[in-house]
Amino acid sequence: MLVLTLLAVSALVLWHEHRVLNDELEVQGDLLARLLALSAADGGSPEYLAVLTMTDLTAGEVRSVDGEVMWRYGPPLDEITPIAGPQLRVDRRVEVAAGPWGQRQAFDVSLLMSRSRLQGSLAGAAVRLVVALAFALAIAMTVGLWMVGRVVEPLAELAELSRSFDPREPLEVSPVGRGVAELAELAAAFREMTRRLSEQQRSLVASERRFRELFASSPTPLLELDRETRIRGANPAAVAFLGAEPGAVAGRPLGAFTVDAPDRLAGSTTSAGESVVETRWRMPDGDLAEVELHLRSAGDAGHLIASIHDLTDRVRRLGERWQRTFDAMIDGVALVADDAGVVVANRALAPHLPALGPEVLARAAAEGSWRTRSLDRLLECNLSRPGGLEHAILVVRDVTEAVSAEARLREAGKMQAVATLASGVAHDFNNLLAAVQLHLRLIEAEPERAGEAVAAIRDLAEQGSEVVSELLLFARSDSSAAPQTLDLVSLVSEQRTVLNHLLPDGVELEVKTGDGAPVPVVGNPVALRRLLLNLVVNARDAVASDGGTITVSVGRRGGRAELEVADTGPGIADEIRDRLFEPFFTLRRRGRGAGLGLAVVYAVASAHGGEVELVSGAGEGARFVVRLPPGDIAELAGADHDDPAAQAGRGARVLLVEPDGRAAAAILERLAEAGHDVRHAPGVGAARRIAAGWPPAAVVARPDDRAAAEWSVGAGLPLVTAPPTAAATDAVLARLAELAGAAEIG
Repeated sequence: MLVLTLLAVSALVLWHEHRVLNDELEVQGDLLARLLALSAADGGSPEYLAVLTMTDLTAGEVRSVDGEVMWRYGPPLDEITPIAGPQLRVDRRVEVAAGPWGQRQAFDVSLLMSRSRLQGSLAGAAVRLVVALAFALAIAMTVGLWMVGRVVEPLAELAELSRSFDPREPLEVSPVGRGVAELAELAAAFREMTRRLSEQQRSLVASERRFRELFASSPTPLLELDRETRIRGANPAAVAFLGAEPGAVAGRPLGAFTVDAPDRLAGSTTSAGESVVETRWRMPDGDLAEVELHLRSAGDAGHLIASIHDLTDRVRRLGERWQRTFDAMIDGVALVADDAGVVVANRALAPHLPALGPEVLARAAAEGSWRTRSLDRLLECNLSRPGGLEHAILVVRDVTEAVSAEARLREAGKMQAVATLASGVAHDFNNLLAAVQLHLRLIEAEPERAGEAVAAIRDLAEQGSEVVSELLLFARSDSSAAPQTLDLVSLVSEQRTVLNHLLPDGVELEVKTGDGAPVPVVGNPVALRRLLLNLVVNARDAVASDGGTITVSVGRRGGRAELEVADTGPGIADEIRDRLFEPFFTLRRRGRGAGLGLAVVYAVASAHGGEVELVSGAGEGARFVVRLPPGDIAELAGADHDDPAAQAGRGARVLLVEPDGRAAAAILERLAEAGHDVRHAPGVGAARRIAAGWPPAAVVARPDDRAAAEWSVGAGLPLVTAPPTAAATDAVLARLAELAGAAEIG
């Protein structure tokens, strides 16, 4: 670095010297050009100027502005320039005053100045600098070698001492680096370091000795392991677990003594803290002991200490505590093996095991719940297989008192329902009888208005008949018709036309049957039609004021058949949800129903082994879901509902032409219950469209419906006329029977 610095300084000095000499030569040339121009202006001869011999001029010319050469020194400039070597050329235009009047004249002066003197000066300066540089470098190297010697010698002594240092023996370090404060401090620090290392070595030896004493005298079995959990040593307390002296088992893996912990042991060695592993230890006599292994690093990267804690007594105490808790449980609990054998059972279940054994054996392959009797007690059994357990769990609960209390509560509910029914029926019939008496008094007072009063009394009688019909259907737990396997999809699809005519303008009906696959159920088709009709009428009343959509959906979910009726109405408030299925509870205005619609729905669903659920609340629209037990699709496939011959055996195709949807619904239900296949048309136009694809055997219409009568006669179809009331349906059925007997329909 010193040499480079000196070279850089020398180069800078030489460059500066060159610039100074070059500037001096240029100044000299400029001055000479002015003197030559002045001499030429005075008419003298410049070569006689003594100054020429004192300059570095090699050649020169003085020319007028017209190019005439006034004076020349040496050879022409154009000839000497290419061969002159390193020269400095000076070109100047000089103006001088001449003549008695001092007229100014201009001359062009060109000079060629030699650089020889400049180069000589630079060469001399360079030689002087090189000599000075060499002398300074020699002095610096001499001083540096002397200083390095003073520093290196003490450092070499310290290095030799460090190589021969033994922490177990004290080390005396003689003073080194005399005269150099830094080396003296380094030597002192080295002496302090060796002293501390010696003290630490003595402490480590003492700690190792104490550790070995504690390791050997510890009553806890201790093992010394490497990172692969191979045994390196053991204390005397561990001999009882190893069955041999520590030297005899050195090198054996710890997993050779455990039953189910090799993987966990391998993972625990990577833990920075203490790892605890519970496992079973193979004792020398062949028994298995429950132990807890605590593994911790001993400071060395390849050194572990494992302590063995025998958990046999703790496990026994926990087992006794668990057994006491197990036997104190009120419910019977047992662990059941895959072969349906009871592994362990508590005290509450023991008396019932002889009676439960065969049922557990029959149900061992699957989970489930069932009820059975044992020792005059009703037991509710639940068999489950939780994940992660080797055995199934059987829970048996004595529900005798609960079932008895439930039965008593149900009887009390029935009595309350009977009281409610009686109160409702009495109230409705009192209103009807009061109206009948009013019209009878009107007949007595004004005989001329008897026709109007009789019509009103007939309507009141029909309302009473409707209340009685709904009451009977609600009160019956089953229907008089025999249950049969039927397709819930077909039942809903067949009622679509009837349901459409029950709805006012602005209310749309959507029917969703999924992929159209049959949904078999076992039940009474008449009762199920009544259930569907009441749900749709209930939804219609909810959306009739503002319009909306009623959606009827059929499908299967969770092994049950589902019939769902949803509307887009205002929904049902939470405070009245619990009263929806009460008899005679209604939100309609007086005169729009007896309040038995949803009660009938609940009764029909219960009679078929199903349930009804409201799954939405206020502001969301109402959605009623009826869940029924599924039927056997094989029985449905074997039925004769698609066979025309079978249809003729059950009844005839009857087309009902009736503009009043409510009256049509009542007549349709009665005709269908009698076994007839019935379609409904609100007018003659609709009747023609239906008959085009579904030829009926007879037509039922009002006596005053002339258009229907003319169309049926023109089509050659038997016509049965009757008033649009439920009471007149018996006459219709009788007339259809007569036509069938006369072979006019079939």
